[in-house]
Amino acid sequence: MKKVAKIVERNVKPAHAHDCADCRFLGRLNGEDLYVCRKSGRPAEYLRRFGSHEADYGSLGDMTPEGSPYSLARQIHARFETVVSSLAHLRVPNAWAADLPEWGS
Repeated sequence: MKKVAKIVERNVKPAHAHDCADCRFLGRLNGEDLYVCRKSGRPAEYLRRFGSHEADYGSLGDMTPEGSPYSLARQIHARFETVVSSLAHLRVPNAWAADLPEWGS
């Protein structure tokens, strides 16, 4: 099977309304917004929002099918977690410090 690279747009804003305070926007893929939801006490959940209506989304936990939008969201989230944990011992500028705690566990 031939693998096809999927481009996730990173430096963009979400296109669809999503009002969950526990979700972190990860990027856009083929017109869909990708999120990770980290409600306290629960494992991470990966979402793709394809519209602004309440039911216009799909979500999965850690068991994401390889190559799916959920899998890409999980990989992006894992990379961010790695970066944040590796920077935890450094002093970061105050402008960045406010963004780091939301990536914690």
